[in-house]
Amino acid sequence: MYKDEFGELSRSMITLSQNLDEALKELTRANARLQEDVEEKLRSEQLRKELIANISHELKTPLGIVKGFAEGLQDGVADDKRERYLAFIVNETDRMNALIMDMLELSKFEVSAIRLQPRSFSLTDLIQQAADSFTRQLEDKRLQLSIHQGQDEEAIVQADSRRIEQVILNLLSNAIRHAEENSVVTIRLLRMSPGKVTTIIENAGKPISKSDMGRIWDQFYRAERSRDRKSGGTGLGLAIVKHILVLHESDYGVMNTDRGVAFYFTLNESRGENHE
Repeated sequence: MYKDEFGELSRSMITLSQNLDEALKELTRANARLQEDVEEKLRSEQLRKELIANISHELKTPLGIVKGFAEGLQDGVADDKRERYLAFIVNETDRMNALIMDMLELSKFEVSAIRLQPRSFSLTDLIQQAADSFTRQLEDKRLQLSIHQGQDEEAIVQADSRRIEQVILNLLSNAIRHAEENSVVTIRLLRMSPGKVTTIIENAGKPISKSDMGRIWDQFYRAERSRDRKSGGTGLGLAIVKHILVLHESDYGVMNTDRGVAFYFTLNESRGENHE
């Protein structure tokens, strides 16, 4: 009888110990999740504060410029200056509009509101169309654009064409903005690994320092703030590029070359699907 009672008590103690152990493990897991949630909220709050501070800083300069020229017009500047003042106002208004549109786009990526719509399309044609839109900027800096394609084969990829167009436009704009005058901006399409198409956009110019290399994908980070301000960069283009390429599970990056700087990214090659 005693043996049965002790046996039952032993089994109960073992069950209690197992339940307690499982409860402690679950409590530990819940605590870890809570800690992650707290850290994520703190990170989001920090990002929100940084974003507000950056927006305030980025909008302060163009607003000051617009105000200054508007006051000049109110004071009755000479007729030969009116058109120049108005041109400055329009230019700064366009700059603020571009910044706001980029911020709205970036916010969609950061709250995971973007869904890709992949299809099969010609990356070769998309790059040529994007390059054609920069004709004036190329002429202004006396730049040549050279597009190279391995084995002269059209590159057909499976991706969201509208988003990849954003990537190409941003990277090409960045390359032109930082290219030395009278130099060549080069775009290469290569098949460096099976099933992948690698796009490399290279410009001749000043290399990126080690301290800047890992931060250029951050929003509002600019290695040369004054030059980007003069040439119209919003500081958000590369952050948008990063989000799009991450969604495509692309291998992407930047490297210094003998000539200057090269950005690259990969896309999955189409497997024979119909394309436009």
